[in-house]
Amino acid sequence: MHDYDANSSPTTLPDYPEGVLDTLEGDLYLDEAHWAHFDAAQKCCSHARSLAFPETSWGTALDIGSVWPALPAESSGEAFAASAGAKKKLNRERKEASKTDVQHYAKYILQAKLDEYKSWADHEVFDLVDLRKTKPRNYVTGRWVLTIKRNKDGTFQKCKARWVLRGFQDKQQWDQQTDSPTTTRPGFRLTCQLAANQGWSIRHVDLKTAFLQGEEYGSQRDVICQLPPEAGHPPHIGARLKKPAYGMNDAPRRWWNRLDKSLTSYGLVPTRAPPRSS
Repeated sequence: MHDYDANSSPTTLPDYPEGVLDTLEGDLYLDEAHWAHFDAAQKCCSHARSLAFPETSWGTALDIGSVWPALPAESSGEAFAASAGAKKKLNRERKEASKTDVQHYAKYILQAKLDEYKSWADHEVFDLVDLRKTKPRNYVTGRWVLTIKRNKDGTFQKCKARWVLRGFQDKQQWDQQTDSPTTTRPGFRLTCQLAANQGWSIRHVDLKTAFLQGEEYGSQRDVICQLPPEAGHPPHIGARLKKPAYGMNDAPRRWWNRLDKSLTSYGLVPTRAPPRSS
């Protein structure tokens, strides 16, 4: 699908009133009076709409009117006009813990670090290596990424620690497949709308330490990484990775490979051409 560009809109787009397309920002809003005239297909289209237009197999923009019946005469372009005062996007970027946070929550942070290392061990991410006897050909260091999670009212909830490897040091990074298929915003909206139309239930799964459960490395992949001090090993002990960890550029893809194999083994079939952005 094509993201909307007011300066280069395709000629096949519906005829909106002059100036309407230039105001499209943020989410779209429909007036209830216009909404009442929409049929099921048009409502589905409106729900899934995300400043994007479907395209043909040749890559050209497709007029929605050629797929669904034309909108009622009174449902003119202003029904699709965005609110003039577009809502500002919330800054949801998770910030790392400050020095003050580290000092204040030292006890919780230490426990979070120990839990993180235990996750590495439980998922069999590595084998220990004595660096005095083995000369690493591909050595990667790491660092702690610490965050403080808070409740909606700002009170403390818990500490989170991730031992993140410096993947840019990986000498084999350019030989790895790093793309990881993900859904697009229009695709997600279409899925939700379809579920609503059919009365299906939608469930969300938050899988912990997903990137530590990816597809295992083959014999050609050789990476030795630094272990955190909290692991309790002397500095000359490293870890030869058996599978990706946080910070490695192939971690998302290898996790996807394992997930894809599991889902297809249950008889699920991936969509042939999901909505995409270009």
